[in-house]
Amino acid sequence: MVESNDSLMPTGRMWLANYQLNVVVGDQTWAFARPDDVTARMRPGSGGFLVLLGVAAGEIELVADHSSAVALVRFVHAALPEPGHEMSHGDAPAWPTAVAAALPELAPAPATIAATTWEYRSLKRSTMNLDGLIEELNQLGGLGWELVNFDTADRTLGTNAYVALLRRPTGVVHLERNGR
Repeated sequence: MVESNDSLMPTGRMWLANYQLNVVVGDQTWAFARPDDVTARMRPGSGGFLVLLGVAAGEIELVADHSSAVALVRFVHAALPEPGHEMSHGDAPAWPTAVAAALPELAPAPATIAATTWEYRSLKRSTMNLDGLIEELNQLGGLGWELVNFDTADRTLGTNAYVALLRRPTGVVHLERNGR
């Protein structure tokens, strides 16, 4: 758990279990079953991630570590904010005045974002040829391919087959912020 460098917000932790977001701050515990049950605002800080949750009972403020921040963004289907940026989900409450005064200014959102383009390839082998598949995967790994998925059934070769899906980056495209 992260120890808060900021006396304005307590430390806490969040995790996903049984399809719920669980939150603990001090001796209080909450569990949320749906992303709509919570609104959120989060920024990276010097001692962890500053988190403000809006819930039916009020607001929950905490400083969380990286794994707790990842649990929150997975639960609300968002992306982890980078330094100088903020993640917001739903109609999130405003930062309390004392906390807001201590927060640095947000960096302007970039006009473009970079996205990696990928080339995909599949390998299919009989279960009788596992050594050959491993050898070919190692060779392709040396050429920049990475294993994305592996399955043990393919109707074209029969149920006793190995199927590997691989990808490698082919470049980077820059997209305008509106997705074009």
